[in-house]
Amino acid sequence: MTNPSAAATDYVRVEFRTAVMDGSRRRVDAPPMGPTSMSSVEHLGSICRITRVTLAPGDSVTFAAPDAEPALLLLVSSAKVEEGVGTAPSSLAAGDTRFVPPGSRHMLRNVAETSLQLLRFDVLTPPVK
Repeated sequence: MTNPSAAATDYVRVEFRTAVMDGSRRRVDAPPMGPTSMSSVEHLGSICRITRVTLAPGDSVTFAAPDAEPALLLLVSSAKVEEGVGTAPSSLAAGDTRFVPPGSRHMLRNVAETSLQLLRFDVLTPPVK
């Protein structure tokens, strides 16, 4: 994941080194963050599925990766979260990532007073050998 600019930007480039080449490229403008938790699939291709997740204050979500597919969570907004039941809150910045290995789970609870937004990248193809 790279930021091609020296300044802060909402542009993110994510490259997957996987076996299938999907030539689709596009930019999706972020919807405004509301006070409700929601998710929407923004891209579904042969390489990955990208889902935008908004998490309202006090809400939690568990991300489960299938047995054969890892997931990458990319924060779009800064947030204060708990990353597991009973864990101490930690601050995450926009651009921070969490990797969810195949067959595992990762819980996030928004303990901030504002909504947070992240992108979930589900890798649908095997790595290049």
